[in-house]
Amino acid sequence: RFDALVAALPLSSEEDQLKRIQELQAENEVVGLELQKQLEAAELELQRVEVLFNEATDNCINLKKPD
Repeated sequence: RFDALVAALPLSSEEDQLKRIQELQAENEVVGLELQKQLEAAELELQRVEVLFNEATDNCINLKKPD
């Protein structure tokens, strides 16, 4: 069975393999850049949330009646 599976695989030249590797590397770079953009956007959003959280907690503390 194994030999039959191997025999059924399409043959590709070293040139074809190198071309495919280059294509995958280019695709990987594009995906990596997109992930970097999303990470930067998430970090900015986290900063905004932290600012709003701090404002909200400050407002709650200021509304609290002194003992």
